[in-house]
Amino acid sequence: MADDGLRVRLISAAEDFPVRGWPPDLHRRVIRRQRRVRAMTVAACAAVVAGAVAAIPLVTRDVGLDHDPVPAATTTTPAALVGSAWLLTTVEEGSVTITVPASIGARMELLPHGQILIDNGVNALSGRFTPLADGFEVSGVGTTYTLYTGNDPAQLAAIAAFSALAYGDPHATASSAPAQDIVLKLDATTLVVQAGALRLTFAFAGAARTFLSPPAAPR
Repeated sequence: MADDGLRVRLISAAEDFPVRGWPPDLHRRVIRRQRRVRAMTVAACAAVVAGAVAAIPLVTRDVGLDHDPVPAATTTTPAALVGSAWLLTTVEEGSVTITVPASIGARMELLPHGQILIDNGVNALSGRFTPLADGFEVSGVGTTYTLYTGNDPAQLAAIAAFSALAYGDPHATASSAPAQDIVLKLDATTLVVQAGALRLTFAFAGAARTFLSPPAAPR
């Protein structure tokens, strides 16, 4: 695919996601998911928190949250992502790769209590994530509503990449399952995630911290 073709697809993908407002079916989808989250039993919530806390030592040992990353200490266990932060560096589709400069600030935080925080350079997104055997699942994502009217390929790539990671297929129906993202590589310095048709590469950015205020839940 040529660069111009990818740019058109990125613009189209960005327009499909909530950075320009909630699509009606996506709004209903998020509301249904958040109702399911609120309906979780206290026991289930405790199990999720206990699992996240149990994973923290693994992150500290393998990903190196308390010290500089050590390339020799690697892991491919998605649960090791809990408590870590990552800076988006490239977005790939097919043979085309777009570099996302650090100045955009496209960043993902996976907090120990199961919350995912995303800054795509324009909007803040917040939801829930659950580690899976081969990746992680993202659900119940809300977003701020800043409109991006530019055409910077790197910014559009960051918007489309995080939208795919957070929401999955942009044409999915309200009854579709949460977004399931596949971890292709995970070591002390690099994370590679397949989110739909897009491949996202991240650089390790240290321990997770609440670097942005989560948006209000959709009503």
